[in-house]
Amino acid sequence: MSTVNARPDLSQMTDPASLRQYMTYQARQGRQDLYWAALRRLCEIEGREHDSPLETDFWRAILAGEELLHRKHGKRVLLARTRQKINRVGVLKTVEELVRRKNPSDGFALMVEGGLWDLTAEYLAIKHAHLFAADTVHAAQARLRDAGVALPAAGAP
Repeated sequence: MSTVNARPDLSQMTDPASLRQYMTYQARQGRQDLYWAALRRLCEIEGREHDSPLETDFWRAILAGEELLHRKHGKRVLLARTRQKINRVGVLKTVEELVRRKNPSDGFALMVEGGLWDLTAEYLAIKHAHLFAADTVHAAQARLRDAGVALPAAGAP
């Protein structure tokens, strides 16, 4: 049996450089499903080093956003303003401000389009609802609902 089209077990891939190479290859092949699966894995392995569950989830989202910008621009691009905001006000306040914006961020549309809606600030506000004011959680639910995303239960993993 040929292994040319065999799909690797991404859960066994732990090297970020190898995952990025795999993502680039799959994007060139038009295999968006495999690209997004590898991006999700990359965020899992690079986002492990933070203290709280919200911080871990949010840094995974930042990594995903930066990878999407890299794909769009063909070069490494950091979410510099978001990183500066995190340094100034922290992850919790940054998530809250992203959710409360009148219009969704550019990253929100990219994440939803790629099936990574669970890496949006809106999803994280619902997942970690106990950390946010009720109106922030309601705003997050409304934005996800408007984007056609099935809403997670508050505090859902």
